[in-house]
Amino acid sequence: MKTQKSIMNIPTIKHVPTLVLLFGISALPLPNCKAATVFDDFAAGDTSGASILGSTPIVGGVWQGNDSGTLFQYGGNSAGHTEVTSTSMYTDGSARSIYSIFTSTLGAGQELTLSYNLIGFGNGLPSSGGFAGVSLYSGITSANSDGTQNGGSEQEFVGEPFGSSQIGVDSAISGQHLSGNTTVPTLLTFTYLYDTGAWTFTSTGGINMSGTGAAGVALNSLQIHNGSGGDIDLNNLAVNISAVPEPSSFGLVGAGVGLILAIRRRMA
Repeated sequence: MKTQKSIMNIPTIKHVPTLVLLFGISALPLPNCKAATVFDDFAAGDTSGASILGSTPIVGGVWQGNDSGTLFQYGGNSAGHTEVTSTSMYTDGSARSIYSIFTSTLGAGQELTLSYNLIGFGNGLPSSGGFAGVSLYSGITSANSDGTQNGGSEQEFVGEPFGSSQIGVDSAISGQHLSGNTTVPTLLTFTYLYDTGAWTFTSTGGINMSGTGAAGVALNSLQIHNGSGGDIDLNNLAVNISAVPEPSSFGLVGAGVGLILAIRRRMA
């Protein structure tokens, strides 16, 4: 004969296996999506007035390339004018091409985020006919004093593409996409997923673009460059690489939450 106590305990016993499963799910570690900064410069921590070429960024490899024989410095320009902040940079008229290598290379299961504050495009705002921006490269090992790189190739350009007189992206990953937007200052952000080739390009000035390009591009460096009368004025240039969470992990957690809700409805 069942006692009152045993009858009252039946629902609890019935759901013990399910609860054990749920506790097991909840104990599983969530994917670590914390971003690692692989490049950072033109932000607090740089030395105002110091030469950019040959200096070491806050994070990243030594700046290599060409400054067209003028004093290319943090927070100023060859005319002696002061930039927006003590660490801002301006390409200052001459065709410059400088490179820095990341502290690690983008790889499988990872996402890269490039961002910078676009202060302006020089006197043209934006320029007429030229180009100015930041490019992402793969395979670079070093750069030369004439502005050329050793190894690798340009994979993405973010800024003002040649002859466009507007903000946009260009090159192998995204192809050319012009925004029709000339809003400055603004924060530009470009993301790229290694495994799928998916990319996004947004700005605080109202740009919102996305697409899918070539997958598996092992980005390892960046270049700041201008030419044909174009210029760029920027600060807070950074590149972060983070792990992309696996969909199966979130699916498992979602299933656990669903089971909890179902049990609560049945026990109510």
